Amino acid sequence: MHDETPACIEFDDACVKRGGHVIWQHGTFSIPQGSVTAIVGTNGAGKTTMMKAELGLIPTAHGSIKVLGQPAGSANRRIGYVPQSYASDIESNITAEQSVLLGLTGTRFGIHPVTKTLREKARKAMDFVELQDKANYRLSELSGGLRQRVAIAQALVDDPKLLMLDEPSMGLSPLLVQEIFDIIRDIHKEGMTILLVEQNAQMALSVADRAYVLETGHVVMDGTGAELLTNERVRNAYLGG
Repeated sequence: MHDETPACIEFDDACVKRGGHVIWQHGTFSIPQGSVTAIVGTNGAGKTTMMKAELGLIPTAHGSIKVLGQPAGSANRRIGYVPQSYASDIESNITAEQSVLLGLTGTRFGIHPVTKTLREKARKAMDFVELQDKANYRLSELSGGLRQRVAIAQALVDDPKLLMLDEPSMGLSPLLVQEIFDIIRDIHKEGMTILLVEQNAQMALSVADRAYVLETGHVVMDGTGAELLTNERVRNAYLGG
C-alpha cells in the first residue's frame, strides 16, 4: 500500500500461468479506490492477462487477487469492462443504443423488454460520451473512435464502481486517442476508480495517478504517472527517448 486510501484491487503474491507457462508472478501491489491506475508495458508483458485474472476469467496459480473486497470474479456486476477487441468484434448490425443497452440486459440473445428506465439510463451514458445524436446509427456506420465511445457507454450504463479498459487507444488515430483519454479524465472527475491497460505509455501516464510498468511477467517499476513520464528508463523504453 502506498497510502491510506482503501484498495479497490489487491494482489497478494499472485501468479498466473497459461498452458503451463508463467505469464506473471510475484504480484503484490494494490490499486487505490478513486484512482486512475495505468498498467503499461510491451506486447507479451502480461497486461491483458492481468486484467482477465482480475475479472476471474483466468485463475491464479498461486496467491490471490481481490477486487472490490471480494475474490476476483465475484464482483463483476459492479465492474464496467471495455475489452481490447470491442470495436472490431461487436455485432455491427445493432444500433449504438442497442449496444449500450446490452450493459443492462447482459446479452444480445432472447427478448428483453426495454423499459423507459433502461432507455433513460442508456441515453444518460451516451450523453456522457457525447453520442446522443448517434443512438439510432448502426455500429457498422460508426468510425472506430465512435464505436469505442459506445463501448465505454456500455461499460458505464449500469453505474459500476470500477471501470477497466484494455488498450482503449488500439487502432485509433492520435486525434481519436486524445478524445478517448479526455473522456477517461471526465469519468475520473465523477469519482470512479479506473484501471487502464495501455501500450500507449505517453497517454496512459499523462492521465494516471498511479502507474505500474510490467515487463516479462513482473512489475519492474511503479510511481505516479508524472514520475514515470520523466523517468529516464521509461522514456527510453516506452516514450521514444
